[in-house]
Amino acid sequence: MNGSDIGTQQPAPPEASATAVRVQVDVLRSFIQDLFAAQGLTDEDAETAAHALVTADVRGVWSHGVVRAPMYCERLERGVAKARPSIQVNRVATAAALMDGDDGLGLIVAPRAMDEAINIARQHGIGLVGVKRSGHFGMAALYAQRAIDASCIGLVFTNASPALPSWGARKTFFGTSPLAFGAPTGDGPPFLVDMAMSTVARGKLKFAAQRGEVILPGLALDAKGRPTTDGTAAFNGVMLPFGGVKGAALHG
Repeated sequence: MNGSDIGTQQPAPPEASATAVRVQVDVLRSFIQDLFAAQGLTDEDAETAAHALVTADVRGVWSHGVVRAPMYCERLERGVAKARPSIQVNRVATAAALMDGDDGLGLIVAPRAMDEAINIARQHGIGLVGVKRSGHFGMAALYAQRAIDASCIGLVFTNASPALPSWGARKTFFGTSPLAFGAPTGDGPPFLVDMAMSTVARGKLKFAAQRGEVILPGLALDAKGRPTTDGTAAFNGVMLPFGGVKGAALHG
């Protein structure tokens, strides 16, 4: 479940386009892996990054899937992100560590942070890992699932760039505060939630804007703070928090 999809009708996914072409998962994963390898990532890291994006698409969170690949490549090309970071871990307490991502892609740093938290938890019952100098890590559910696969309960939190206004305002101030949490359930499917404090993922507004689509009322404001159903005006304006003033209080 992606919390940004709760109770709203989201802009249509890319496959809704009449010109869309379906690609087999293995073929797509191989292509994205080659793309990241060409940017200088090691084969292992390129595979990890490709897995993250393709898994998001398979899960239905296409706003955080392969459509994001150009963004990551641009960050690597501009030197905003490092293709081969020197990731360091400092154990700051018995059950806590701080990871320095050395400006690596979040797609690479985040799974290592979760693995470190799992290792600490196996020793002490609980493991907490903070991360600095990392970047956008895609779908948060991916890392909670990593904990589930290790028979652990996983909690994932991240900051985000300003995207939501203070309640009653029209300019961005708060991030969307994405989070995910999950737990194994024995033989049944895992309990897994991935959500943010916005009514819709900003990536979905971006693609609605690119396609000139209309969005539902209540998702966003335009640049002048007026409610809008225009995808372009919404993307150039601000998203709104879910739950009205209560949602605004949560992300504040």
